[in-house]
Amino acid sequence: MGNHKIQWHLIMDFVCLVALGVAEMLIHVIPIKPSHRGFFCDDKSLQKPLQEETVSTWLTIVVGFSVSISVIILCEAVNAKSKRRKQQLKVGKFNIKCGPLICTPTAWQRRTFFLLFMFGFGALITNLFTDMGKVTVGRLRPYFIAICKPNATLLNCSQGFITEDICTGDPVDVLDARMSFPSGHASFSTYCMVFLALYLESSMPTKQTNLVKPFLQVAFLSLGLLCSLSRIFDYWHHWGDVLVGMFLGTLVAFFITFRSLRLFSSPPCPKCYPTDEVDFVSRNPVNNSEERADLNGDNQFPL
Repeated sequence: MGNHKIQWHLIMDFVCLVALGVAEMLIHVIPIKPSHRGFFCDDKSLQKPLQEETVSTWLTIVVGFSVSISVIILCEAVNAKSKRRKQQLKVGKFNIKCGPLICTPTAWQRRTFFLLFMFGFGALITNLFTDMGKVTVGRLRPYFIAICKPNATLLNCSQGFITEDICTGDPVDVLDARMSFPSGHASFSTYCMVFLALYLESSMPTKQTNLVKPFLQVAFLSLGLLCSLSRIFDYWHHWGDVLVGMFLGTLVAFFITFRSLRLFSSPPCPKCYPTDEVDFVSRNPVNNSEERADLNGDNQFPL
């Protein structure tokens, strides 16, 4: 029975992750058009010049994921030798069968996988909420007039607020120029860096040095802040778009670390390890003598 519960738990977690991924993908593949908002001819906030991005979308994604994944794996590998961490948690041993191969992941490998899984889950939530805001609000970017290129013969500024579609620019670019709120760069980069700062606070030892952890936390948060602010001085977002994006990323990061992972509970991350000692293949309890013996090692790195 324990084996069935564990398998269904893993399946449901995977289904939730896939569902979020599909929803996020559909927004971009269909694509869903944002709300059509008008503008005033004399609105100076929409007359900024179009210029190259300082931080591209792909660079934000690659750096955000690569830095976060690397830091989590490195910290968990170091903490694998932590006597305190091991004594706090009862670790079950599992065999995972994939065709002819049987894999027996160690405790820290299971914890690392769960952390990365939840980090990815939070990233999908952040991007999904961001895209929902973009298509719902439909706020115009600061360079909207430059990319729209209004038809001079149809443009009648005397009527005040213009709601007609009078743009002659590239339809794809005009569509993107209608999705300024909130900033995706700000929400994603802030989520990644705040998540890392909170993760380091709960997982990184400070006995050997008092400055490394806060230094890394400030460095990561600075990366997220610089990425967010670049959207303002590049004229790709209004300051309100960036502020809300940062708030959204921070909110999701706190939700994942405190509510889902419970990194600051005692013991930390109680869900990171299965508690039922069951073999996935044989469905029989397994002998954990070797792994439990390893818990009593004295050469660990204390938290």
